Amino acid sequence: MLYIPVNEKTPAVGLHEAVVRGIAPDGSLYLPVSLPTIPRAFFNNISAMTLPEIGYVVANMLFGSDIPSASIKSMVESALDFEIPFVENEPNRFTLDLTHGPTNNYNDISARFMARYVEMTRQSEQINVIVATSDNVGNAVADAFAPLDGVSTFVIYPTGALSDCRRSNLLDYGSQIVPIEVGATFHECQSLTRDMILSSQNNSNIPLLAANSVNIAILFPRVIYFFYAYARLAALNRPLDKVVIATPTENLGNATAAVIASKMGLPVSRFMAILTNDLDATDIVNESRLVSLMKNDKNRVNLASPETSPLTDDEISITFKIDDPGLCRIKPNIKGHQRQRVTHIGPSLPALTRLINEHNRKNFV
Repeated sequence: MLYIPVNEKTPAVGLHEAVVRGIAPDGSLYLPVSLPTIPRAFFNNISAMTLPEIGYVVANMLFGSDIPSASIKSMVESALDFEIPFVENEPNRFTLDLTHGPTNNYNDISARFMARYVEMTRQSEQINVIVATSDNVGNAVADAFAPLDGVSTFVIYPTGALSDCRRSNLLDYGSQIVPIEVGATFHECQSLTRDMILSSQNNSNIPLLAANSVNIAILFPRVIYFFYAYARLAALNRPLDKVVIATPTENLGNATAAVIASKMGLPVSRFMAILTNDLDATDIVNESRLVSLMKNDKNRVNLASPETSPLTDDEISITFKIDDPGLCRIKPNIKGHQRQRVTHIGPSLPALTRLINEHNRKNFV
């Protein structure tokens, strides 16, 4: 499968280059040139399928032209090895609980998938990973990449943004995880991370991979839980002609995954993408990709909420539980790593560049 920048100012690339670059040289995000459609027959048996089985079918449709099927199967089974409960809260109102991974938030699915992809396809002994976080994705990415030799993960977050528990956990993974507190807003942290990725594409011997949802390897695995939610409802023998999936979305990543699931043929009546923060959509990094996916298409995904787009009595709704700070527990430092210290910088690209280069000199000999 080929991937083309949203701005279409640079050539299309293959999967590996899209993942390694994260962001196209023109500063825009990569989109698949086309999306595959899952055969309708797949849904005849979906109710009997496990999470890894559904994950394999979806991932194989998205990655199968670039990765051997056996490798995809191994990646999915390893990444999706935890429970995802499906609960009926009130009649015809269901929740898919995505908070049962290692760090208790929905990013565990995509972070673990990306880490396994990187380990399986890596072409360099030394790799840097960078992620901007306002609370939960940093822990998921750190936990997923910490076991990989030769991979350092730089977690960028605004001053005071992390809960005490998540901040504490970041410090006990060892020197490969580098927490960086920036005196800036989260939006400025995102911009700093983006600038660092673009700068490193031509000025670094060590690949720097983006682990936010700008990256196809983080975005695509999110599509899996839309299909899994539908499967769990189907297993209950409920009517499937008026199913609504309402997905919380912090930066339009989940909304974009919903559009992809729709285009792949998930037979849901409509999707609601509910913004969970105060950012305006025009300021969100994924907006250009989402708009491009929706372009010239009668899609069923809208930025809405049950309040602005009420559910009717005959609709069956599924929503996602994406985070539960109350589940966060300080993890014991079982490997005896020396406790790390947080590095504090301003929103400066030269300062971040120096920090990463110094870390590489000390740790990649």
